Amino acid sequence: MSLETQLQDLLKEAMRNKDARTADCVRMIKTKHMERRTAAGFKGELDDALWVDVITAYQKQLRKAREEYAGLGERGAESLPQLDYEIEVCGQIGRAHV
Repeated sequence: MSLETQLQDLLKEAMRNKDARTADCVRMIKTKHMERRTAAGFKGELDDALWVDVITAYQKQLRKAREEYAGLGERGAESLPQLDYEIEVCGQIGRAHV
């Protein structure tokens, strides 16, 4: 099963379970993938390797954002649980397909 199919299944399951955090994370991954494949000059393959690359880049972006929010102290503390959750989801998806 392709990674795209698995992400779609994960999104459907999250929506059925009313799991907004997972659904939002999967939607963002799909958005990042669409941005990558529609970028000017993109000539790569639309395969699982691209999905893994997108997920890895998004996870790196989340880690950087987490550092910035953690540096804000109390003002950024409320965003940390969601960032940690999305980092973990990306990690689980990435580990399952490497």
